[in-house]
Amino acid sequence: MLSLLSVSTGFGGQPGVPTYTANQMFWNALWVNSPDTFWYDPVGSPVLQGYDAVVAGAAAGHVPPGLNSSSSITATYFSADHLKSLMALQLVFGSGPEAGNVFNVIDMVEFDSNYHIMSAMTYVPYFMVDPTGQAPFIAAIADAAEAYVDAVVGYHGSANGPATWNALWYNSPDTFWYDPVGSPILQGYDAVVAGAAAGHVPDSAMNTSSVLTVYYSGDPTKALLVLSLCFTFVGGYCFDVVDVVQYNVDSAGAYTIKSAQTYTPAGLQGVNASAPPPAWETNTLNAFNDYLTGIQNYHL
Repeated sequence: MLSLLSVSTGFGGQPGVPTYTANQMFWNALWVNSPDTFWYDPVGSPVLQGYDAVVAGAAAGHVPPGLNSSSSITATYFSADHLKSLMALQLVFGSGPEAGNVFNVIDMVEFDSNYHIMSAMTYVPYFMVDPTGQAPFIAAIADAAEAYVDAVVGYHGSANGPATWNALWYNSPDTFWYDPVGSPILQGYDAVVAGAAAGHVPDSAMNTSSVLTVYYSGDPTKALLVLSLCFTFVGGYCFDVVDVVQYNVDSAGAYTIKSAQTYTPAGLQGVNASAPPPAWETNTLNAFNDYLTGIQNYHL
């Protein structure tokens, strides 16, 4: 893909030192200038490790040309760690090689205390990692997501509910669940199943709960699940939550959950929609809006 990255070779420039346009510099400034900064775009592809690799990777095609102004942030999800959150993006291309295409992706982001990006991990639709949709992991993860929602619904509704839910998890001390991210971790299979019984799987989930979207990665064991979980104790209201999941795959091809990291809407993190938003929510949304502006204008 043609890049707007240039190499300065004269008039005071240093050979081999990249220079960037003003719009590219705006996007670059959103990231922490550190060798520890990284971007997986998408997860499972070679990591862009370090600030220099991130900004060079953006210029080399990781920020594609042709995005138009109708691209948008379609959802945000938060955690108990206010520097960790998710941003769902609808990327609409009006020109360039992808003209006419629309891609929905989601970025798992960690900020520093100034809300600059320390890390980003991108999950994508299945066709961006397997255009045929026939790779076995595509269906296996979709089926595992449906089984997870069914097990949440059935957990308190039948005698076999807990056993069914427990069987979805990989029985290992390395298994863990952050529910939500930023809360005390449930470390190990025993802690996960005990935590579920202690309330991490709430009572009264309804069969109207569903899998909304599965985002995939270049790693066939890693995915991001967007779930709609509905409960009678809130009058049938449905909460959209996200689980970032890694699976263990055994020799028979069975998928069990090795780790899950849960993100939620702001309301489930104690935000009162009728009150002024807390600073961390405002800071996160501003950073996300800057990110969107940055990729829309990057090649202009």
